[in-house]
Amino acid sequence: LTTARDMFDAEVCELLLFNSDGTQGRDVRLEGDGASIAATKLDFEDVRLDPREGVWARVAAESRGVLIRDASATRAGEGPIGRLAAGALSVAESKSDDTAARVLDYYRGRGVKAAMVAPLRVEDNVVGTLLVGNRRGSTAAWANADLTLLETLANHAGVAIENSRQADELAHQRDELERSATHDSLTGLANRTLFRRQITDGLATKQPGAVMLLDLDRFKEVNDTLGHHNGDQLLRQVGARLNRLRGAKMSVARLGGDEFALLLEDTPNVDDVSAAVASLLAAFDAAFVVQGVTVHVEASVGISLYPAHGNDADSLLRRADVAMYQAKHGHTRYQIYERQSDPYSEARLALMGELRRATEQGQLSVVYQPQQAADSGEIHSVEALVRWHHPQRGELPPDEFITLAERSEIIHPLTRFVLERAIEQSAAWARDGLDVRVSVNLSARNLHDAGLATDIAAMLERHSVPPSNLELEITETSIESDPRGTEELLATLHEMGVGIAIDDFGTGYSAFSYLQRLPVDEIKIDRSFVMGMEADERKHQIVRSTIQLGHNMGLRVVAEGVESELAQNELTSLGCDVLQGYHIGRPMSADMCGARLRRAAVSRPRVLRQSV
Repeated sequence: LTTARDMFDAEVCELLLFNSDGTQGRDVRLEGDGASIAATKLDFEDVRLDPREGVWARVAAESRGVLIRDASATRAGEGPIGRLAAGALSVAESKSDDTAARVLDYYRGRGVKAAMVAPLRVEDNVVGTLLVGNRRGSTAAWANADLTLLETLANHAGVAIENSRQADELAHQRDELERSATHDSLTGLANRTLFRRQITDGLATKQPGAVMLLDLDRFKEVNDTLGHHNGDQLLRQVGARLNRLRGAKMSVARLGGDEFALLLEDTPNVDDVSAAVASLLAAFDAAFVVQGVTVHVEASVGISLYPAHGNDADSLLRRADVAMYQAKHGHTRYQIYERQSDPYSEARLALMGELRRATEQGQLSVVYQPQQAADSGEIHSVEALVRWHHPQRGELPPDEFITLAERSEIIHPLTRFVLERAIEQSAAWARDGLDVRVSVNLSARNLHDAGLATDIAAMLERHSVPPSNLELEITETSIESDPRGTEELLATLHEMGVGIAIDDFGTGYSAFSYLQRLPVDEIKIDRSFVMGMEADERKHQIVRSTIQLGHNMGLRVVAEGVESELAQNELTSLGCDVLQGYHIGRPMSADMCGARLRRAAVSRPRVLRQSV
């Protein structure tokens, strides 16, 4: 506009840019005499455009310039359109006087006496008009040659506008690509890439902080029940709630699936972290509504602290993930990372490699813990526990290596080892006159093993043990990982004649519903309810109710963790079927267990139980 003003010595310079619909525009007007930058300014105005009004309409329609030599001439008897646009508006002479009047009124209202208007073209489209008006001083009026020069200038302006538009579009595309690369498309939160960058930036400040990994509990049930589309709607709502927690010191991200993450910066102590986690978990107190269905969602949170638990993003994320799984399996809602409990520490990874060779090298064995009939006092069953006799570290307790095995494919050969030994021992006791039933624990991974039922059938046939002499134990938490797949496998095994027991009963979320659907023969009350029940009325009520429930459903009930004669007497009075614990007997070798069974002279031995 400044170039046009100076080139044509004009008082008025305007740029009118059209919107795509042609009924609105952006009017940019240069004001000031150009003596100094401070004295010159641009006025921007959004205007309504009437296709019948203004020279801009004619310029846009015919894509050519218009020269108005005198917009102040009278209308009466002088052919105003012919005088106003000699040559340039010759076609307009056929227009009505109403059209001419509107042109005059339009420019009179804007203070324009004489003007030139040229089209701004972008490719083949007219996207606006460039106007210069009211030539200053005594200089002669503008001529057609001036209009041609203005059209040339307008062409350059059109190219500049198009270049600017393309630059803006490229910048927008770049921003969109950057956003799509760093943000989750479903929730709009930061994604894993950006979150890792935020952790790195937080570490660079040298201030302590925390990485929190959040996983929704039983989200698979939402997808299975309401469908994946509604599952996505729930994830959006969760993301929105978490995003409201975001502040100057907290970042929120979705890492994928139902897994979210939060970065808490400048957090000097664990109390600050605990307070932040409390606020985080409080976000799930209110129910979500998806397609008119009220959904209650809980979450498990794992926390790693920096620099205590790592000095890079990958280590902190991995350790928060370890803590999250500990919280999920322990039903503690949240857990701060503990190095000694990390199954993926360097020492434990080395131990896992050694575990792969332990079976082949004869380092694993099975010991048996007696179970006693509560009513008769007979020892009619035992639970067998696997032991690892490490050549350098001595005998390792199951907790040190079973968790490792359950997190990897090693659990499959380990379970088959226990199954083989259990069935083989059952056959050996049968030859010794002890007709017993053997039970083996299955982990969650075992329930996804398509060949397990076939292998069990082959073992029973190889050792001539009837299927009714084998019972398999599963925990409630293993059922929760895949209820449908578990139901199918257990149905197959039950049809073979194999018994089914639920171990650690009462520690899961949906125990009663499983009893209705699964072919269960026995439930084992978890030791956490049995130990101390004599002095804890709530535990006592839970144990009593569980025994009644089991009996009402025609199931045997076993109580684990019987550590005193007082507990034994109380459980017997409540009608519990089988007792197990250190008061009944500690784990022992197969030979010692067999001798004890023979001494007990069991007339109707029923259950021999073995467990990983």
